Amino acid sequence: MMMLSWGVLALLAALGCMGLGIWLLATCRRPVPGGEMPRCGACGYNLTGLDGNYCPECGRKFIDAGVVKASNQRRTSVGRIVLGITLLLAPPELLLLGLFTARSVGASRARAVRAVPSVPPPAADPPGSALPPDPPTDR
Repeated sequence: MMMLSWGVLALLAALGCMGLGIWLLATCRRPVPGGEMPRCGACGYNLTGLDGNYCPECGRKFIDAGVVKASNQRRTSVGRIVLGITLLLAPPELLLLGLFTARSVGASRARAVRAVPSVPPPAADPPGSALPPDPPTDR
């Protein structure tokens, strides 16, 4: 399996944060829950099943106030806006963190390689110190 460097991981995290931030900001205006229920245009009272031409909440005529459906109304989610902006501002910090981590990991690896003592190759046997061959054995 191929190992990714810290810089590449930081770049992928930064791009993911930016993409999520853009999506959150693009979807921060959400429809008001309630489906297709008719509501008073002046006060927002649910008009489902009412008899008459007046809103029981504010007393206005439906012709004057208007009747709206909840799917036409939208609400802004402040939490999505704050989180989206935060995720859009986070990538530079992630990239810097990745670069500093990559440098520190690279430096510690270089120190570890320098810290390993080099082992000299085994010395050749001096002439005449070779062991005599084993005597032949009869079976």
